[in-house]
Parts: sequence; structure tokens; C-alpha cells
Amino acid sequence: MKKSILVTLTLSAGLIASIGVTSTTASAATWHSGTPSFLVGHKYRSSIHHGYQGIPTYQHLTATKHSIDYVYSQSDGYGGTHTGYQYNGKTYTVRYRAIDWSGNHKYHSYKITRLSSKHIKVNGQKMVKFSKYPTWHGKAVR
Repeated sequence: MKKSILVTLTLSAGLIASIGVTSTTASAATWHSGTPSFLVGHKYRSSIHHGYQGIPTYQHLTATKHSIDYVYSQSDGYGGTHTGYQYNGKTYTVRYRAIDWSGNHKYHSYKITRLSSKHIKVNGQKMVKFSKYPTWHGKAVR
């Protein structure tokens, strides 16, 4: 009886030790410098709404290799340089450095999901790739 209990305890201890040795830990996604390649050199915009006096209003995103801009039509945009990104599943977290009103450098980020080759989602806002800015009375509305 004592021998079977001793064998059982020895096997249990060996099993627990082997589980501890073979367990792996999950590591977080790594940060890459620059902007994701599907954003570089392309323009994406949200759906167009007609605001005050029928002027089209929308949001658009443009990016270069090391900068990103998210602009509301006819206003200042948000964006900056020194971009970096992290890919986690289907979502890219794009981080950029911007200067705030007091002159300090701060990092901000956008969560961008690539839905297809022409559609993305930026912080929940669906956007589509485009090449020409919408016009109003013959002039481009940026």
C-alpha cells in the first residue's frame, strides 16, 4: 500500500514539474517603426455629409512612411510624425508624436482595422479609399 502511494506521489510530482517546464508565456506584439504599408501614399475618407449651406463635410486620413494626418474637412487635423505601429490580430495600433498647444511632444494613437483593400476603420469610423477630393461649386473641399 505504501509503495503504491509513493509511486503515485512521485509520478504526480514529475507530471507537475514537466508541465511547469513546457508551459509558454504569451508575448505582446512588437512595435515597428514607420506606418503600415497599406496606408502609405493612399487617402481614405469617411462618408460625405452636407453641412452648413450644403458644403460637404467628411473626415480623411493620409499617411507617408513616417507621418499620419487625420483631418476634418475645412479644419485643422490631428496627426504627427515619428510613427510606429503594432499589429494585433486584425487591428493596427498606429502611434505618432504630436506637439500640443504648450509645445510639449506627446504620443497619441489610432486603432486602424483593415476591412478590405479599399476599406478601413479608424477608431470605429468606416473609411473608403479615394483619389479626388469632393467638390462644391467647382472647387475641391479639403
